[in-house]
Amino acid sequence: MIDPISIEWIQIASALSVKFQCTECKVHFRWDSQSKKGTGKSQVFQLNQELPIAAFVTGTPFPRLLECCDVLGIATPKERTMRDAIRFYGSPAIDRVYEEWENDARVTSKAFAPAEVVVLALDGQYDSPGWCASNCKVSAIDTSLGLIVGAVSLSSKDPGIDGKSVRMESRGTEAVLEQLIGVGFTVRMRVTDSNSMVDKRLRENPKLNHIEAQRDFWHVQKPLRKKWWKVSISGCIN
Repeated sequence: MIDPISIEWIQIASALSVKFQCTECKVHFRWDSQSKKGTGKSQVFQLNQELPIAAFVTGTPFPRLLECCDVLGIATPKERTMRDAIRFYGSPAIDRVYEEWENDARVTSKAFAPAEVVVLALDGQYDSPGWCASNCKVSAIDTSLGLIVGAVSLSSKDPGIDGKSVRMESRGTEAVLEQLIGVGFTVRMRVTDSNSMVDKRLRENPKLNHIEAQRDFWHVQKPLRKKWWKVSISGCIN
């Protein structure tokens, strides 16, 4: 039998704990609506940790997450707590998985490369368009297999960038190529867009200036589309 006077309800974000006492044996019990993760004092309720990490992995902003949880009637941890969960649990776990996949991709690329020589396509992706980007991710893809074998993340606050976002792609391209050569890759050719800053930096690097440079077709045809269109229109009219 449960002593109704002894019942204590405790809300811990999305979890609910109930403490109560047995009237017969006088022993105190506790029931939790969720299981816990971790050990000792670092234990946390499962959903309280998984909510922010799921938002982080899927790219869901915290305001959208809070709106969704409000509609569903799910209480959430404080924003600081959720950011700590991402920092101390989510990010390290994602890094470990990424490093394992990256290593597998590199082993595969080397195994299938003709004469152990690879052709890499490289490009940078910014977090916002224009000249005001804060972050950039430069990826290197083995063109024969379509596997990403290397990637570098940069911030506009990094040394050498000095707040000028246009420098991030050239610096990242240089860094990822040096990284791959450092782990045993022989790069015969690099395929990039028409970024003159990338070309200049790689030409001036004695470790990388031997790599043949080519342009990808999309960036080659982009400035020619208007000319082609005018020619095709004039041809139809004539």
